[in-house]
Parts: sequence; C-alpha cells; structure tokens
Amino acid sequence: MAWKASPVGLAVVLTLYSCDLTVDEFDELSDLEFSVPDNELEAVVEQVQIAVLNGRYSKEQIEGLADTLEIANTIVHPAAPLVLSLERRDALQSKLDTYLALAIDSKLTDQDNWLVGECDALLFGSLHRVSGLEINLNLAESKTEEGRWFRRPAMDCFSSGNSKSTISRDMFLGLALALWNDGGEAERATIERLLRYARANDWVIGEAVDQESLKGAATLSGGLAGTLFDLQAHLGGEAITGRFLPQFWDEEATGFRAHLLVLHILLRGAMRGGISAYDLANLTAQLLRQPRNALFLAVFKRFTDGDMNAVAELLLNSSFFPNTSLPSTANYCTPYLWQRDDDTDTDSGDWLPCPETEESHPGIDFSFVAAVVLGKLRVRSTVDPEFQR
Repeated sequence: MAWKASPVGLAVVLTLYSCDLTVDEFDELSDLEFSVPDNELEAVVEQVQIAVLNGRYSKEQIEGLADTLEIANTIVHPAAPLVLSLERRDALQSKLDTYLALAIDSKLTDQDNWLVGECDALLFGSLHRVSGLEINLNLAESKTEEGRWFRRPAMDCFSSGNSKSTISRDMFLGLALALWNDGGEAERATIERLLRYARANDWVIGEAVDQESLKGAATLSGGLAGTLFDLQAHLGGEAITGRFLPQFWDEEATGFRAHLLVLHILLRGAMRGGISAYDLANLTAQLLRQPRNALFLAVFKRFTDGDMNAVAELLLNSSFFPNTSLPSTANYCTPYLWQRDDDTDTDSGDWLPCPETEESHPGIDFSFVAAVVLGKLRVRSTVDPEFQR
C-alpha cells in the first residue's frame, strides 16, 4: 500500500473502525507514533473495508479516511473533449473495422466470438466488446448459481488444471467496462446479481487451489467492490455508501498489474466524468515508466488535454499493427502488448518479434485503445456531483 504503516494512516483507520472518537481525541491520536507490521495493518484495513461495504460508515467518514491518507476520490481532472485530426480518425476507424472483421473470420475466436483456449477470455472478451465486437459475455455466468462467473463459457479452466482459480477479480474489471459501456437494464441486473453473489459468500467469488490463490484472485478486494457498487449506482441501481470506498493504487505495479491499475482508473473516470489528483499521479507515473504504452497514454490524455493524435500515431504504426492483417509473432511476441512492459531494448522479449512461433494475435490491444481514442467507450460528460466537494 502506498501509505504503509504510517501513524496518521493507522490513526484514521482505527478512528473509522471504532467510530466513537471526538475531533479533539482524533487529533491527539493522530500525533501518536505507531509501529505495526504491514500485514497486521492490512488486516485492519480489510476489516474497515468490509464494514464500509456493509454500510457501517457514512459518506463523510469515508471521505475523511481518504483525505487523511491522501487518496481522495474527489474529481479534480474532468474528462476532456477528444482532439484528433480527421485524417487520423478516418485511418483509425478503417483499421478498427478491419481488425474486428478479421477477428470474427480468424481461427482465434469461436462461433460466439470468444477467444479459443484462453483462460482470461472474460477480460479480453469484454475489452473486445467495448471495441465493437458482438459477444455475449453472460455465457460465462453460471446457469445454476446467479452471479457466479467463470473465466470463459466452458467453465473448465480450473477443473482442467489450466488455471489456479475458477475466476479472477481481474476479469471483473473488463466485465465492468463492458457493462458500463452498454449501460442498459440488462447490465444493471447483471452487476446486481454479481454483487449479491459476492456479498452472500463473504466476497469470495470462486474456487482456488489454495488460500493464497483464493485471497489473491478469487476474493473481491474492497477497492474493486467499491467500484462495482459505484457501477451499480451509475446504472440506476441501489447507491450504497460502499461506492465511495477509496482505492489504494500500487505505486510499484509493473507488467500486468500496471495494466489493471490503468484499466481501473479508466473505469472509475468514465463513470464519474473525471479522475482525482491521486489517480492522475499514479497514471502519470505509469506513463513516464512506459511512454510507448498506447493504453496508458490514451487514458492519460482522456483526463488531461484530450489530444489523441500521439496515441493514434502509435496505433497506426504498421510495424506493430499491420493495416490489412491481424498482428502476429512477426510483429511482437505477446498476444496483448499493454499488459507487458516494453522490453525492446533487450535481446528478446514480449514487445519484440518471435517469428519462429508463427502465431497470430487477436488484435484486442489495438482495437480496445482505438475504441477509447475514437470515443466509443462511454465517458460521463459532466462530473458526478457525488464526487465533487
């Protein structure tokens, strides 16, 4: 966590947890020195998060915690109008249309447009749907247990030993983006079923091979649960105070964790019409670390100046994304670029070609960012007043 075991951090957590201190008592407590191992402090935080999700605290108390820990949800960077030259817009739209058509016709997807043999199919299928591909995401929801989800419609990744868990909360980030983008009654009902299932099972959302995998993948984190409750509210469902639960961003995130961090900021920003100073600081740090990551740049631009021309140039680079065919290992080795760190300065790596394998990629990395650049991801046009102060 960004704040670790800081005196003020612990004071605020304990204050909210006990919920019975006066302002003077709180100020006195904040001045004290605490020494608590990180793992014990995180356990207290988890208890607080659960209490928040269960409606124990008011919006004002939650905001107090966020302010003191300097992770406030308050929107200070509204979504900016998109800026893109007509020439780049036309070229990007044409290329996106080509990629979606090729994905349907390729052997990489089945008759329902789900990725074949992919155990992160719910995540990438959701991003594909936002890009414009017709795909029924509800095929990955259990037919017998409402609100229980699996990694793919076959529901066999865990039982076949190809995954350590039946589902991962990472999948829900992609699903939430797709539900927000479609934004109808069916999507509201879907997120309500998911949250009912999670709450009824103490936030455990699936099975796993061991406790570490259960906690790390198949248990809904407090921050993500808060985001999903916010999605429920923005889709017209119940608006509980748990939606204001702040999210701790991992300042040391790299690779796929950094990718999930940026997707999460994008989701929150799209629903709320902007992002916080804390969000932007973490987003900026990721972009400075990975300046050629088109997803990171697109999300940064969406909540700063809106100028997508530099992002479009990255996507129109045919050495990475060919104009008339899907990318392949002749272009770069990993199937999806943005969840891997740029390693082009090494002898071999994810961003470098590995033509000896002769495999095609589904092009979701291109298609999803192109959709963001072209404004196909729905973004609230005004800042949600609930996140203004």
